[in-house]
Amino acid sequence: MLTVHDAMLTVHDAMLTVHDAMLTVHDAMLTVHDAMLTVHDAMLTVHDAMLTVHDAMLCNVDSTRCKVDSTRCNVDSTRCTTPDAWLMTTDAGHGVTTIAQPKHYVLRLAIICEHKK
Repeated sequence: MLTVHDAMLTVHDAMLTVHDAMLTVHDAMLTVHDAMLTVHDAMLTVHDAMLTVHDAMLCNVDSTRCKVDSTRCNVDSTRCTTPDAWLMTTDAGHGVTTIAQPKHYVLRLAIICEHKK
């Protein structure tokens, strides 16, 4: 009877040893996971910074495009006031609305300028 009990205790000790080893591995996995989360957080921070820079770049580009379109609008408006201009109307100085038969881009630029104001 004692031999069976001793055998059971030996098996129990072996199970506890395996359990301890599993806990050690689990702790190591949690440490690695925490490190991965830290790296991931750092990556997200960098990504946010990149998006902020990208947004700023887009704002500058849009601002520059708006200035370019305004300049084109002014040039086209001057062109439209020549005696041989196509049918056109001005909108109380807020932009040029024009119907240009061979030069549809004049109308497009006028619409862009009006939209940007």
